[in-house]
Amino acid sequence: DLAAALASAGRAEAATAAYGRALAAWRGLKPDDPAGSDAVVLARAAAALATGGDAEAGMAVYAACPQRSGTPSCDPLPLSNALERVGDVQRAASLLDAAVAADPKAPVAIHLARIGLASRQAAGTRELAAAQGALAAWPDDVELRNAVACALFRAERYTEAIDQFEQVYSREPAFSGTLARLSGAFNQMAGRTGQAGHPEVQLHALRDRMNRRADANPNDVVAWFVRAVAHYYEGELEQAIAAMDKVAPHAANEARVHIYRGMAHYWLGHQAEAERFILAARQANPHDSDVYYCYSQVFHRKDRPGAITSLRRYIAMSAAPGALQFTKKTDRVREELAMLERGEDLPDWDRPARTPVNSRSSGGGAAW
Repeated sequence: DLAAALASAGRAEAATAAYGRALAAWRGLKPDDPAGSDAVVLARAAAALATGGDAEAGMAVYAACPQRSGTPSCDPLPLSNALERVGDVQRAASLLDAAVAADPKAPVAIHLARIGLASRQAAGTRELAAAQGALAAWPDDVELRNAVACALFRAERYTEAIDQFEQVYSREPAFSGTLARLSGAFNQMAGRTGQAGHPEVQLHALRDRMNRRADANPNDVVAWFVRAVAHYYEGELEQAIAAMDKVAPHAANEARVHIYRGMAHYWLGHQAEAERFILAARQANPHDSDVYYCYSQVFHRKDRPGAITSLRRYIAMSAAPGALQFTKKTDRVREELAMLERGEDLPDWDRPARTPVNSRSSGGGAAW
């Protein structure tokens, strides 16, 4: 386990040494030592062998694990993770596929690993099929429902993704970053409206539905959030703040609630309020990459080194395996980083307006 943690942290040399010590201890077990037939030990020994370059031996230990341990099956995750780390993705996937085929109600962790592997390999159809199959087996699991929503997002099926994100939020409002992903789906949907497969009628129908719900229920968090986002991108910044103020008491853990209020204040020239909300966003969810982008926007004159660090962090987080991709925005952020590093000021590419926004903007402004 120590070796696996070191490998995940990118400390390859230390991980290899730790795996070597673990394997030496395992090979030194006496025949009658119970640890030699322990399923957990065998699964990790298989992973250690694969990490050390002997995938065939690792597969053999894993295959023999049920008989040696007297258990119906052994955990495929250690070996699958090890195989992926050494580049043997096909065998890593086959282990997880076999575990799910043998037991569709395999532990959620196995399903999530299978979905994640497909996502990291940009295998969209496989990712969505794996996520939907997992959710069918565990329909009440919020993390799997979020995985389905993310897979639908990557498949550009934004209306369906939004519906699933909303179900995630309604089941567990504290699930981190749901409104962020939901707003991302709205923005992508708006930015692609009119393109093949993204008719304008879908966006308008969605907005109309959310507006009717907001009018009918002042406590409908998702509907009011969508209304606020729409006001923001239409340049109706006071209305955006007022609508998001209705959301805030119900979603203090959601960074995007603070972000939209902060950026609206920023474009209105309310610097102190903008800074307060952006700092609140960073505290609410430091795992939301847009927290760092918006910090750079609001603080680049006051804290240029911090703004540069924030943009570098945004780029790193956006490039992480499995992250939802906003390629145009990430490319633009790289331009902004270069500008700050040269000592230049930032252009107002993200300023919301009723008129069509700059083509390098993050998308969605005019389409709302």
